[in-house]
Amino acid sequence: MRAIAQAALRRSGTNPAEFYRLLVRREPPAPGVIAGLGETGGVEDAGLVRRWLAHPRSRGRVEAVRALRRLGATRSAELVPLLRDESAAVTRQVVAARRHDLGALDPEMLEALLRPGNAPHVRFAGYRLLTLANAWQRLATNLRVIDEPDDRLRAGARADISVWLNRQAATTYHGPSRDRAAELDKLIERARPILDEDKVRLLRFHAGLPHQAAV
Repeated sequence: MRAIAQAALRRSGTNPAEFYRLLVRREPPAPGVIAGLGETGGVEDAGLVRRWLAHPRSRGRVEAVRALRRLGATRSAELVPLLRDESAAVTRQVVAARRHDLGALDPEMLEALLRPGNAPHVRFAGYRLLTLANAWQRLATNLRVIDEPDDRLRAGARADISVWLNRQAATTYHGPSRDRAAELDKLIERARPILDEDKVRLLRFHAGLPHQAAV
């Protein structure tokens, strides 16, 4: 319906962005208004959208993040606090917004999100961003949560290890750092009772670790 309304405004010679700029100043604007400005506005409208990252409705916060993505105006400092939002829909949008700019995110902050005690959707947001980084951080993160009581994390980790081994491991040309290799050595051995021996052997091979037979 928004697209139809926008097209009708354009046919009448009205720029729909001007319409949304007026409505977005209301306290608070409807989520659809924020979405509409993201669809029709430009980067100069980012300031009007940013204030609604604190929208009282989770749907409003979702649309504010999404609109900033469309406008090409996402900033880590503004979005990172929303990784702890009470709404899983909001954290999913923040993950989508930051997934291609992981260098601006502090790994220790992401590790803190993953810690037990946080809400499950907050932990999963930290997990997703950690596993979207380099191959060795991805693998270490998966191995850390492979025996998690949280079904989503546990299943995700086991599936992602299989995906990496089947599709990406052979083209991971740079080995882990010395410290990361030492960490992987311990994590792989801790996960040995869960992983089959073929997976253990392949993980050690691709990480450049000496083979260790099962005890």
